[in-house]
Amino acid sequence: MNIREYPDFPLIGVGAVVFNDENQILLVKRGNDPSKGLWAFPGGLIEVGEKAISAVKREVLEECNIEIGVDEIADVFDIIIEDRNGLIKYHYIILDYFATYIKGELQAGDDVSDAQWFFYEDLSNLDIPEMTRKLIDKAAGKLKA
Repeated sequence: MNIREYPDFPLIGVGAVVFNDENQILLVKRGNDPSKGLWAFPGGLIEVGEKAISAVKREVLEECNIEIGVDEIADVFDIIIEDRNGLIKYHYIILDYFATYIKGELQAGDDVSDAQWFFYEDLSNLDIPEMTRKLIDKAAGKLKA
């Protein structure tokens, strides 16, 4: 069993709501459970001794091969998923940050099966978790005019 399943305490993760110069938002297709196959923001767990903003930058580089600048916090939320017996199978506290693209060629890397830039109006047909969709709507207000 890995440390992510049936944890003894909540795991702390980070995510990046990244925009590029064309007002597109970055999403990745998750390669592992609990959100395997869903489109979401790039991110992952904070490592021991690592600051949250450093973790955001590292995760985006690992998953998307790009460098970002990190802005203010966008949202904080819990992901708590129970198994059939009511036991907590996954419990994450996620810190999502607004971020901007700096450089690099986008390509899917660690823990994701795809990474793409999307215009806001092109997101309606994607399989996106409800929490991610709510934050995308919030982020749309930050898009450059």
